[in-house]
Amino acid sequence: MLHLHSTAQTKAAIAQNALFAKLILLGGEVDGKRKRLGKKARIRVRMKFATAKAQSDKARADAASKELAEKEKRARRNREKKLKKRAKGRAAKTAGGDAGCRSEGEADNGFESGDEGD
Repeated sequence: MLHLHSTAQTKAAIAQNALFAKLILLGGEVDGKRKRLGKKARIRVRMKFATAKAQSDKARADAASKELAEKEKRARRNREKKLKKRAKGRAAKTAGGDAGCRSEGEADNGFESGDEGD
Protein backbone atom coordinates (compact mmCIF):
# COMPACT_ATOMS: atom_id res chain seq x y z
CA MET A 1 0.00 0.00 0.00
CA LEU A 2 1.18 3.50 -0.75
CA HIS A 3 1.46 5.97 2.09
CA LEU A 4 1.51 9.57 0.92
CA HIS A 5 1.05 12.84 2.69
CA SER A 6 -2.23 14.60 2.03
CA THR A 7 -1.08 17.49 -0.13
CA ALA A 8 -2.69 19.46 -2.88
CA GLN A 9 -0.67 17.54 -5.49
CA THR A 10 -1.75 14.20 -4.05
CA LYS A 11 -5.40 15.25 -4.01
CA ALA A 12 -5.14 16.47 -7.62
CA ALA A 13 -3.55 13.19 -8.71
CA ILE A 14 -6.30 11.22 -6.94
CA ALA A 15 -8.97 13.29 -8.64
CA GLN A 16 -7.42 12.83 -12.11
CA ASN A 17 -6.32 9.23 -12.06
CA ALA A 18 -8.88 6.59 -11.08
CA LEU A 19 -6.27 3.82 -10.75
CA PHE A 20 -4.17 6.00 -8.45
CA ALA A 21 -7.25 6.77 -6.35
CA LYS A 22 -8.05 3.07 -6.13
CA LEU A 23 -4.55 2.29 -4.89
CA ILE A 24 -4.58 5.07 -2.30
CA LEU A 25 -8.15 4.99 -1.03
CA LEU A 26 -8.95 1.28 -1.19
CA GLY A 27 -5.55 0.09 -0.04
CA GLY A 28 -4.89 -1.95 -3.16
CA GLU A 29 -1.43 -3.44 -3.49
CA VAL A 30 0.70 -3.38 -6.59
CA ASP A 31 2.02 -6.91 -6.85
CA GLY A 32 2.19 -7.70 -10.54
CA LYS A 33 -0.97 -9.78 -10.56
CA ARG A 34 -3.95 -9.28 -12.83
CA LYS A 35 -4.92 -5.69 -13.34
CA ARG A 36 -7.82 -6.33 -15.68
CA LEU A 37 -11.23 -7.45 -14.50
CA GLY A 38 -12.48 -10.84 -15.54
CA LYS A 39 -14.90 -11.27 -18.42
CA LYS A 40 -18.01 -11.62 -16.27
CA ALA A 41 -17.06 -8.64 -14.12
CA ARG A 42 -16.46 -6.52 -17.25
CA ILE A 43 -19.88 -7.55 -18.57
CA ARG A 44 -21.51 -6.61 -15.25
CA VAL A 45 -19.84 -3.20 -15.28
CA ARG A 46 -20.82 -2.65 -18.91
CA MET A 47 -24.43 -3.62 -18.19
CA LYS A 48 -24.53 -1.31 -15.17
CA PHE A 49 -23.30 1.60 -17.29
CA ALA A 50 -25.77 0.74 -20.06
CA THR A 51 -28.75 0.71 -17.69
CA ALA A 52 -27.63 3.97 -16.06
CA LYS A 53 -27.30 5.59 -19.50
CA ALA A 54 -30.70 4.29 -20.58
CA GLN A 55 -32.31 5.66 -17.42
CA SER A 56 -30.68 9.06 -17.85
CA ASP A 57 -31.73 9.19 -21.53
CA LYS A 58 -35.29 8.28 -20.56
CA ALA A 59 -35.35 10.92 -17.83
CA ARG A 60 -34.00 13.52 -20.27
CA ALA A 61 -36.61 12.58 -22.90
CA ASP A 62 -39.40 12.70 -20.30
CA ALA A 63 -38.27 16.14 -19.15
CA ALA A 64 -38.13 17.39 -22.73
CA SER A 65 -41.62 16.10 -23.54
CA LYS A 66 -42.97 17.56 -20.30
CA GLU A 67 -41.43 20.95 -21.13
CA LEU A 68 -42.90 20.82 -24.65
CA ALA A 69 -46.35 19.98 -23.28
CA GLU A 70 -46.09 22.86 -20.80
CA LYS A 71 -45.06 25.23 -23.61
CA GLU A 72 -48.02 24.16 -25.75
CA LYS A 73 -50.37 24.58 -22.80
CA ARG A 74 -49.12 28.13 -22.14
CA ALA A 75 -49.44 29.01 -25.83
CA ARG A 76 -52.99 27.64 -25.94
CA ARG A 77 -53.98 29.60 -22.81
CA ASN A 78 -52.48 32.81 -24.19
CA ARG A 79 -54.31 32.29 -27.48
CA GLU A 80 -57.60 31.77 -25.63
CA LYS A 81 -57.01 34.90 -23.54
CA LYS A 82 -56.23 36.89 -26.68
CA LEU A 83 -59.41 35.72 -28.43
CA LYS A 84 -61.47 36.43 -25.31
CA LYS A 85 -60.01 39.92 -25.10
CA ARG A 86 -60.74 40.58 -28.78
CA ALA A 87 -64.31 39.35 -28.39
CA LYS A 88 -64.77 41.55 -25.33
CA GLY A 89 -63.40 44.57 -27.24
CA ARG A 90 -65.70 43.87 -30.16
CA ALA A 91 -68.68 43.50 -27.86
CA ALA A 92 -67.85 46.84 -26.24
CA LYS A 93 -67.45 48.40 -29.67
CA THR A 94 -70.83 47.11 -30.85
CA ALA A 95 -72.52 48.20 -27.63
CA GLY A 96 -70.95 51.65 -27.96
CA GLY A 97 -72.92 52.63 -31.04
CA ASP A 98 -71.25 50.69 -33.81
CA ALA A 99 -74.12 48.19 -33.84
CA GLY A 100 -76.04 50.09 -36.52
CA CYS A 101 -73.34 49.46 -39.11
CA ARG A 102 -73.57 45.68 -39.02
CA SER A 103 -76.29 43.19 -39.59
CA GLU A 104 -77.35 40.94 -36.73
CA GLY A 105 -75.78 37.78 -38.25
CA GLU A 106 -72.30 39.33 -38.44
CA ALA A 107 -72.43 40.46 -34.80
CA ASP A 108 -73.07 36.88 -33.62
CA ASN A 109 -70.12 35.64 -35.63
CA GLY A 110 -67.58 37.50 -33.45
CA PHE A 111 -65.28 38.36 -36.37
CA GLU A 112 -65.06 41.49 -38.39
CA SER A 113 -64.53 41.09 -42.09
CA GLY A 114 -61.17 42.93 -42.02
CA ASP A 115 -59.63 41.26 -38.90
CA GLU A 116 -59.46 37.64 -40.08
CA GLY A 117 -56.00 38.06 -41.63
CA ASP A 118 -54.41 39.62 -38.49
